[in-house]
Amino acid sequence: MSINKQRLATICFSLFFSSPLLSKTTVITEDFEDHQYNWSYQLHPRGISIIDEPSSNNKNKVALFELTGEDYFNWKGNPGLNRCELQFKPNETSSNSQTFFNWRFKIPDYLSDEEYQIAYAESDTSYKQAFRLQVKARYLELYSTAENKLLWRSNINLNRDWYDISLEILWHEEKGRLSLSINNKPVFSGYTITKIEKENMFFQVGLLRKNESSVAKMFLDDLSIITTL
Repeated sequence: MSINKQRLATICFSLFFSSPLLSKTTVITEDFEDHQYNWSYQLHPRGISIIDEPSSNNKNKVALFELTGEDYFNWKGNPGLNRCELQFKPNETSSNSQTFFNWRFKIPDYLSDEEYQIAYAESDTSYKQAFRLQVKARYLELYSTAENKLLWRSNINLNRDWYDISLEILWHEEKGRLSLSINNKPVFSGYTITKIEKENMFFQVGLLRKNESSVAKMFLDDLSIITTL
């Protein structure tokens, strides 16, 4: 069992016993093992495929994102938005609600030194980004888009291993909070803007960069989004 599946079980167990304190809990999970997929939307689906995990003996299914410099991957013709992503929409992200966002990813070949956004939260009406997780010059970063501020940067280069990501989010237009763990190790916790005005927020996961000729690949698996109101 991966760290994220263990964490999902732990979170659900904890919420079950604290449920009298909660008015509502919603859960989205995606492990790509069947054809009843739970994403809301695919951005440039030609770059997204569900495959058996390479070098795995148990035929575990994963999503593969493969991005090239073809015009097809430029969102509405904009070369600044070269992308292939999956979108996931929690039912509601009202102020002071909380979301536990977990997934694991692997980059099989080193990316170029450009910025690659691999996961972020965006508003569903004005499409403004609040925060993002990105790979830049092979380092993982947590960045506040709303405040134009780097929140955290890893001190090691990403290698070709799987990384389990756990992000706890307190939604708020001014006094939100993010807590990030990697491979079950806390690396950041702090206050920042996590919500755009009164809009609901959604997640996009995959690869987003400025257009370039290089081919970029990323594997994704074991995604879960648990929101409590």
